[in-house]
Amino acid sequence: MPKPRFQQAAVLIYLAWLFPFTAVAAAPRPDNSDSGLLSRVQHAESMKSGGFYQEAISAFKEVIELARRPGNKDVAWSARFSLGFLYWNIGQIDDSETLFQAAFEAAADSMRSDAFEISRDALMTVRTYQQARTDYNRDDLAAARTGFKEGIRMAEALNFPEFQVKFLRQLGMVSWAESRYPEFHDLNQRALAVARALNHNLEISRCLNNIGLYFWKIDEYEQALAAYEESLRLAQDTSNMRTEADGLHNISMIYIELGYFDRAIDYATRSLELEIALGNTGNLAIEYSNIGTIYRRLSQWTENPDDSDKALAYFAKGLDFARASGSQIQETILLNNIATVLSDLKKFGEAKARLLEALAIAEELRDRENLGTIHTNLGIVHYHLGRLEESTRFYQKAIDIALEFQSGKILWEAYLELGNALAGQDKFEEAAENYRRSIAVIEDIRSSINIEEHKAGFIGTDKRLDAYHRLIALLARLHNTHPNGTHAGEAFQILERAKARAFLDSLEVSDVTLSHGPSIQQANREKELAREISAVYTAMLAPELSWEHSQQLINRLDELEDDLKALMREIREQNPAYADLKYPKTLTIKEARRFLPRRNTVYLSFSIGREESWAFALGPSSLKIYPLPSRQVLQNLVFEHRKAVSDRDNRDFSAGARLYRELVEPGLPAGVANIVVVPDDVLHLLPFETLRTGDNPEAWLIEKAAVSYVPSLSVLHQIRERRRANSRFNKDLLAVGDPDYGENSEVEDSDILDDARAILPFPSSFARLRYSRRETERISALFRPDRTDTVLGPDATESAVKSAPLSEYRIIHFAAHGVIDDKKPGRSSIILTINDDASEDGFLQMREIFNLRMNAELVVLSACKTGLGRFIRGEGIEGLARAFFYSGASSVVMSLWAVNDEATSLLMERFYLHLRSSRTLAGALRTAKLEMIRSETANHPYYWAGFILTGKSDTTPFANPWRLSAVILVSLLAGVIALVVLGKRARRHTLRTVPHRPSAPHT
Repeated sequence: MPKPRFQQAAVLIYLAWLFPFTAVAAAPRPDNSDSGLLSRVQHAESMKSGGFYQEAISAFKEVIELARRPGNKDVAWSARFSLGFLYWNIGQIDDSETLFQAAFEAAADSMRSDAFEISRDALMTVRTYQQARTDYNRDDLAAARTGFKEGIRMAEALNFPEFQVKFLRQLGMVSWAESRYPEFHDLNQRALAVARALNHNLEISRCLNNIGLYFWKIDEYEQALAAYEESLRLAQDTSNMRTEADGLHNISMIYIELGYFDRAIDYATRSLELEIALGNTGNLAIEYSNIGTIYRRLSQWTENPDDSDKALAYFAKGLDFARASGSQIQETILLNNIATVLSDLKKFGEAKARLLEALAIAEELRDRENLGTIHTNLGIVHYHLGRLEESTRFYQKAIDIALEFQSGKILWEAYLELGNALAGQDKFEEAAENYRRSIAVIEDIRSSINIEEHKAGFIGTDKRLDAYHRLIALLARLHNTHPNGTHAGEAFQILERAKARAFLDSLEVSDVTLSHGPSIQQANREKELAREISAVYTAMLAPELSWEHSQQLINRLDELEDDLKALMREIREQNPAYADLKYPKTLTIKEARRFLPRRNTVYLSFSIGREESWAFALGPSSLKIYPLPSRQVLQNLVFEHRKAVSDRDNRDFSAGARLYRELVEPGLPAGVANIVVVPDDVLHLLPFETLRTGDNPEAWLIEKAAVSYVPSLSVLHQIRERRRANSRFNKDLLAVGDPDYGENSEVEDSDILDDARAILPFPSSFARLRYSRRETERISALFRPDRTDTVLGPDATESAVKSAPLSEYRIIHFAAHGVIDDKKPGRSSIILTINDDASEDGFLQMREIFNLRMNAELVVLSACKTGLGRFIRGEGIEGLARAFFYSGASSVVMSLWAVNDEATSLLMERFYLHLRSSRTLAGALRTAKLEMIRSETANHPYYWAGFILTGKSDTTPFANPWRLSAVILVSLLAGVIALVVLGKRARRHTLRTVPHRPSAPHT
């Protein structure tokens, strides 16, 4: 039996007013019956409560049309009222006011007793907002604050949360303009909570963007990035170009600070494209300024003048837009930025003129933050003009301004530059104190970053590292003039603090990860992302791939890697074990001497600064500090020597002889048997064992002593401590070699890098390493079968490695191709068997190696260039070796260049043979290299110098000598024969008497 009409009307009003969350399977049919109107209201309310505002607007407009029949005035009033909120929610405030006005006028016809009152109150609330916005735009912040606070009171009294969100957020903008940053953060947090309750994704996105802005302001870059990324995703989901452009821009700024310039350019370019589409002239000025900043930072890092030219061009274009839009703040910023590039180009007069223009505008605007930056830059210009006392006054003014609102971005640089100015005036103690203050600010910011690679980029890709190098140089000079003081000890500790700090942190994190892993949900999400990434890599291996498809795959890979990094950040933030983590301190000189292993060992640690470079030679009872040539001179010598030692036809090693005299000889005590090198800057690319110690053709440094490498002595100490806690092994060796590349095997003389594949992170086909199987089999033969696992050919899969009990093996050996990505190190890989495994792609990537758990005393990467990767000043090479250290390895053998396949096989066989004969890791590798040096035909460094040992090199894996069995005798004989054969091949190649195709390198 149908209900009376007044009951149906009551139901409609109830549904419209209480905003039910009832889900609707499908949109109702458009009829004019009461049931059709009821369905429309239900659908409209469902869309509204679900956050689908545009769909809800369309549905309520239909309700108004359907409600024109007599008896439906309450429904029409309710629909107008709801439309008012919907237009408010999407930011069309004028339309919202119009709808509330219409609801107010229609309230008299409504059956609701309070319709008039609530319509009036809603209308007054909107008008209060409009007035407060007008006050804000006129820079009448006091009136705007009063208006927004009144709006919040009204919204709370009326219990209209939609009003609350916007008023809270807008009051936050007043707080921002007044530099009340904690209040800005709190207001946006309150607004965010209300927006989440409303499922208001657009406001959630805006609040998150503002929260990210707060964290950026207080130098909490990791938290800022997390907020920005979530904001961006929601902005894209709601198709809000304005908030999306803001999110892209803000993320690019974080990546600038973290030193990821390629990513920063990507995000900034996408933001610029959206701003062009939106046509906002003022924001175009911001975007051009942002991109110019990226290129300016690149020019400082790469020293490429083209980047400086690009920076100037972008800044000039931004300045035009700033002036066209009348944005004096942006004009100030761009004038300052143009001056920075002019200063880089040593055009100090022009730079000063631009800075004075910027200063005048900033003082008129009372823009304190920009005033701080401008004063710092004026100090730099006056410093270069030789006006040191005047520059000091500018720096102090910048510091005073920055201290008002604790701006670390200004403080660290102002302290650094003030130290430089004071040092130039021979005020050394005051200079040192300012360098220490600069370092303290830098490390305070760094401590808030919880992703190790971000820590590395933050320190290494700006001039922040200069604070460390300047203080080291100053203390070194003071030590040499006052050798009995405390300067040497402090210089050493600052040197340790400047080296591989992110690497040191990662070793501590790896221990926490073992015992406090992610939650089940997070672990499952990580596995899901890993599978998706593998699927993308598998798709990239397809034989026919268009350029468009390649680009799509690269974009998808970027998205998945971003999601994986966000998940890692979430795991770190939510797990109290990470929050409570106390990162290990760097060693003092006394602590370093305490764990020095032998009297005949010397540690050579280097500090390569922009202005001055120094070497530290540390022995058990001695420390010698001596100056080095300039960074540019060392760079030229290293590149010349690397070219010499990797060219089989070269016999001129004069650059290596000079490097020995400058880098090693002053710090080398008599009778030293082991040299442990702690490289810096370009020295990471230098195989020290190839340095010439004299005019004798056989006088290589390796003949004087065993040579190994460590990222820092603090890292070595951490590895030693970890080794003590894990020293038992069930097996001696896991050897993986001769992977099967199947359809992806390289065809003779094929050109595998067409236009479509040139953008991919790896080649699509790989040449089989002919000596890889022999190398693996002969190495395995030196060990007891029951303590050895050998995986070859089709069985050498990624799944086989991941599923193996890696923590049980003393040594893990890979003889395969390697691919190094120096822009995105996480993609660097060991290429294993490529087959039809749907779950794995065959690329054992650096990001996956981090998740392995091993306990190996040694990992050998018998592949090409495995010692290379992304270079970061102060941090070193971010590559595969670090991933294995993180996973539990104590030392790694890796390569510095493309090594001949056959020579690699021979070197590895000899290395393992001597390892089994109770040699240390460093001693075994040295002996193997000496055998090749003393052969008649394989003595060129090209054959023996490519592989180096890093980590805990004094380990003796097989300390108990065992009898020289037939296996060893056969191996010795085979080695002699192999050297002869290799030599003959080398001679044929050198004389060019017989056409010869060289063995495929480990790529």
